[in-house]
Amino acid sequence: VARRARPAAPMPATPPAAAVEVAALRLPSAVAIDFAWRRGDRHGAARLEGRVADGRYELQLEGRLDDRPALRWHSQGTVDEQGLAPERFVAQRGRRPAQAVNFDRELGRVRFSATTAAVPLTPGMQDRLSWLLQLPALVDAEPSLRQAGARVRLAMVDVRGEAGPWDFEVRGLEAVDLADGQSVDALLLVRRSPRPYDTEVAVWLDPAAGHLPVRLRLSTPEGGETAEFLRH
Repeated sequence: VARRARPAAPMPATPPAAAVEVAALRLPSAVAIDFAWRRGDRHGAARLEGRVADGRYELQLEGRLDDRPALRWHSQGTVDEQGLAPERFVAQRGRRPAQAVNFDRELGRVRFSATTAAVPLTPGMQDRLSWLLQLPALVDAEPSLRQAGARVRLAMVDVRGEAGPWDFEVRGLEAVDLADGQSVDALLLVRRSPRPYDTEVAVWLDPAAGHLPVRLRLSTPEGGETAEFLRH
């Protein structure tokens, strides 16, 4: 049964980061990252794969927990003056039915398979997978976004029909011990949840790999499970 979405969160007063020249936006032509994945007390593995070519992109994240399929996310779209411009995002967890987000750029609306509601399509809006490439591309393109205290804002939407900003604060470089035993210095960005049920995010970006993620932690303040991805 379709349900109504919660209202989109109002944009907070925090100013967005300085604009990045699109000509300098650095999107890799191919991405392939293997992660050790933990969710709650379960352990497994995940792989992020993608490509950018001829003005289009495609990303896929697949994961297994306790040797069972647990996650399959897919995002595809074009590349425009804002960077990645999603057209469709499909998310499936375990055996649950897949849920989809469709970005109607002609009408300027985002529609969902899980709800009859629609939300406005704002410039630069990302889905819950595409941001993993969009954020590194912005940080890699603009040196000022790598300084401790800098802020980066992404317009976000999820499969439940909720839309609003994700504001990241740059914390600086930290040593990250990878799943294969190596250690890298990575740039930590943190997103604090403005609402009790919203997602808190910590992501570590590797300067030596185009600022692609080497570690990702997703948690919900109100007692939700924490998920963590750590690159091999």
